[in-house]
Formats: sequence, structure tokens, C-alpha cells
Amino acid sequence: MRILLPFVISPDEIRRTREILDEVRASLNAGSAPDVPLGIMIETPAALETVDRLAPHVDFLSLGTNDLTQYTLAVDRGNARLVDLFDTLHPALFRMYRRLARSAEEEGVGVSVCGDLAEDPVGVAALIGLGYRTFSLPPPAHPEVKEAVLAASAADLADIAARLEDGDGGRDIRRPFRRYLEEILPEGEGLLDRLSVVERAHIGLQSGLKGQNVAKDTSLHIRIGYGGSPRQGRGPDLRCGAGLHARAG
Repeated sequence: MRILLPFVISPDEIRRTREILDEVRASLNAGSAPDVPLGIMIETPAALETVDRLAPHVDFLSLGTNDLTQYTLAVDRGNARLVDLFDTLHPALFRMYRRLARSAEEEGVGVSVCGDLAEDPVGVAALIGLGYRTFSLPPPAHPEVKEAVLAASAADLADIAARLEDGDGGRDIRRPFRRYLEEILPEGEGLLDRLSVVERAHIGLQSGLKGQNVAKDTSLHIRIGYGGSPRQGRGPDLRCGAGLHARAG
């Protein structure tokens, strides 16, 4: 079990949470029980820009691409009229993802990714290129993303990311990664055209499937599990709960 805190923007919040956890452990006479790993969501610009202040106080980080996109671009993701502006690979966000990956490595803290970007094979390819290795997504998205992850070379994706210059929009970031996947996937362009995140139906599914495979230059561990957390009036949030995890090993 792990505890993940949303919308944290200061170390004081983390310290107070640890105090509460210690109080609960003491009240249960569980002083000898192992500590529960504590992590935070990086889903606001404030958290991302101060991750060097937050990371020393936690055991892991989780990048929430949906909320980070909304608060960075000032676009309400629930407004259908603004859907074209909700761009999870906007150049500003691509820069932020790169900085977070580097900061997490410097701080020695693991970081995973959840949200719409982790359900998109092209988005996952871009994130792997930036150094991310753990992704949470709903089971319906698992087969296509897994196919892309296992077919791709992490070294190739890192090379694309390193050479990529900022463009005017997300399409300029996506283009080289999409072209790469079109070349290596059996169905190429046809497969990617069917994988619209907006059109994909999300369903609740508890699964315990496990598997393992090896990409060209990266040993990958693929795991699906359930760990949804309640949100306001919505029940379990499977987008950050049931997931595929690709770990370099």
C-alpha cells in the first residue's frame, strides 16, 4: 500500500501529513509496523517549479498530466468548446515534463505518469524519450500502449527527444514520435489513427494480469493493477489507478 497526496504545493503539507500518519500509527499500537510510502501528485505549476523543495520529503512522485495541462494552459478540460486547446504536449508542458524528469533523477525519487497522455501511445513514446518509465492507464488502453512500448527503442526515443526543438503547438512535438511509431508498428498509421483518447471509452475493471517482455534496449516489466482513489462525486479514478508500468531494469 502507498499513500498519494493530491494538489500539494508546500513541504508543510507533507510534514503535517506525516505527523498525522505517525499519530494514527501510535493510536493503533503499530509502532513496529513498516512505514507506508508517501508520495505526492505533481499536477500544478507551483509543485513542478518547487519539486526540489518537495521531493526530499516524499518517497515517490506522480505526474498528473490532465490537471497540470489545465492549470498551465488555463483551459477547462470539462468545457467541450475548449477541447481543441487542451493540449497535453503543448511545448510549455513538454519543457515542464523534461525538467521534472531531470529533477526527480537528481533528487533520487521515482516518478510515474497518469492522465490522458499516459493512454496515448505517441504521448508515452515522448515521455519515455524524456526518461519516464512508469505509466498508469485504464485497462482498455493497455494493449495498444503495450504494443508501442515493447516495439520501441528507449534509446531511439531519447535521441528524438534530445534533438526536438520546441514548436508552435503539440502537433510539432507529436510529429517525430508519431512518425517513429508508424515506422516500427506492424499496422503503422492505421493503428495510431484508431487510438483517439477523446473517443476511447473508459470502463472500470479490476485486473491482476502480469507479464514481462524485453524491448530492443530496455528490460520492461508490464503490470496491470487496481488502485483507484475517490474523487469528488466520481468514485474511483481509474485513469490514475489501473495501470501499465514500463520499468527500465
